[in-house]
Amino acid sequence: QPISPASPPRRILTQDGLVEAVRRRRYYEKPCRRRQRLAYEACRRVYNAEMGRKIGFLARGNRQDPWLGC
Repeated sequence: QPISPASPPRRILTQDGLVEAVRRRRYYEKPCRRRQRLAYEACRRVYNAEMGRKIGFLARGNRQDPWLGC
């Protein structure tokens, strides 16, 4: 299907977080649930960042010279 300027692809909206924001605004979110969600999202960001660092570090071991850039 052709992409028109009036309807941007869903992928772009998803990456911008717009779809999630609209879905979240559909129903009222109690303040305690909002705090729980924000804390969970913050923990998830930290976990994903640290796991990315760990995987990047472990992936270095498979190269000929693991400390090439140092």
